Amino acid sequence: MKSACSPPSPPEHRQCHYLYTRTATHFLPCSFFLFSYVLPPRPLPLTPPSDLLATLPSCRRSPPTRLTWRRFLIRMSLRGMTKYNIPPGAVVAVVADGELVYAKGYGYADIETQSPVNPEETLFHVGSITKLFTWTCVMQQVEAGTIDLDADVNTYLKDFSIPETYPGKPVTMRHLMTHSAGFEEMEVHFAVAEPADLYSYRIYCRENIPPALVYPPGGTVSSYSNYGTTLAAVIVEDITGIPPYDHYVQENILGPLGGMKDTIVSYPEAPEQDENTASGYHYTSANIAVPDTVFVIGPAGTISSTATDMAKFVGGVHMENGTLNGVQILAPETARLMHAPALQRPPPGKQHVPWVL
Repeated sequence: MKSACSPPSPPEHRQCHYLYTRTATHFLPCSFFLFSYVLPPRPLPLTPPSDLLATLPSCRRSPPTRLTWRRFLIRMSLRGMTKYNIPPGAVVAVVADGELVYAKGYGYADIETQSPVNPEETLFHVGSITKLFTWTCVMQQVEAGTIDLDADVNTYLKDFSIPETYPGKPVTMRHLMTHSAGFEEMEVHFAVAEPADLYSYRIYCRENIPPALVYPPGGTVSSYSNYGTTLAAVIVEDITGIPPYDHYVQENILGPLGGMKDTIVSYPEAPEQDENTASGYHYTSANIAVPDTVFVIGPAGTISSTATDMAKFVGGVHMENGTLNGVQILAPETARLMHAPALQRPPPGKQHVPWVL
């Protein structure tokens, strides 16, 4: 899954913000599209995927009408589903200035039952967008003064530590959040066959410490790291004393917001929730049903949610600087820090603390 967003701008120079995800793999069923649209005073460049750029409406002085969005999204969604053989349905949500203005499901959540995709009820595995919840948890602790983004992560870990391969260059939370810790990423032991086989992600982090820091932390190379995000959740757990991760998210994000009652943070799902989850398929010459991947690295990729719930979190909380419907998840200054450039290297301004999914 991929995502992109524009960096925050001062009030006189606002930009379009969008989050785009398309899933067509065996462990991320159907598709999920979420656009957050902020109207600027003048056109500004965007850098979405080239195939999306061809159809994405440019920013304009006057807001697009609901009919304009409806026509665009129907055309884009149906064309994209055909082009990419997305099985067997998709969901779209549009947020403008923090408000949900459009949500629609396309096709089926399950081919066998022919149950339609419902933007308010159908659960999708949002994959690595889960990381945004984890980074929000981290930034809450930064705001509380219990995490220093530039302190050695070993300062916070209680029962294991990360080797300092490069003396004088410890791994920090900022490195984890920008995928610049230098870890050698390994896709071993990070998933199991069944929810009953799950074990603690703390054990995973302790027993699967990357064998090498290939590059110095904070250097010139980034390497996408599920391990790093999961390690960050262990740190939040050690600092707050609220284990496991899903309890913290429930108590500090979902619970206070109130309106995200359909979002599931971890396994196992209740039977009725499982029935609402879009089925997974692998496409070759036809759609073949496959079981979900069950991730041990929960904080890096296990959340399931509806389009409308995700619109509230991404388009509401994060586009509105940490507050949704009067409920503050992050202070405005913390939200601005979270969205600000965090790793400076050419080209500048392309990487931001929470958005590197």
